[in-house]
Amino acid sequence: SPLQMKHIKTSIAHDKFSESEIIVMERQILQTINFDIIYISTFDYICLILTDFYICSLTTINTFNIKQHLMSIERVCIYLSILICYNEHLTPYSNALKAVCCFILSFHILKSKRDYNITNTEQHVIKSWIGFILKRIPHSKHDITKLYNEIITFYNEAKVVHTISPNLNKRFTL
Repeated sequence: SPLQMKHIKTSIAHDKFSESEIIVMERQILQTINFDIIYISTFDYICLILTDFYICSLTTINTFNIKQHLMSIERVCIYLSILICYNEHLTPYSNALKAVCCFILSFHILKSKRDYNITNTEQHVIKSWIGFILKRIPHSKHDITKLYNEIITFYNEAKVVHTISPNLNKRFTL
């Protein structure tokens, strides 16, 4: 999640600088590094992973007729990627790891819906794809499980979920 000025001023600068002084220092830092910052967000990783799968696995997607499931997973992943921005405890984790955990949780959320229909074969194909992604990220099973549990706890406890969910259901078919 983005740093808030209040947090920077009180927790990082310990009230030794005014907001305007902090902004001047931020500008100096950015000019020093020539604004050369590359940042790939959780959302960017989600889009990258999905695009790669759509391009490289079109035959599989068509053979097993899973495009609708992938679109549902994508919508829930995007929702989760926005939601987790509101939890500062998740900031230290890599965005690639957060994206993968969003995929896993999205699949579990969809499977838990009573009206969500997915065959065993379709589940197997999607689980295999998620397993393929998991093997390619440089994180331990412990890190993945820990972050997954933190995200699902936040998802279950977040009051904003109750406000946003009905609107999501009106706009999208999950």
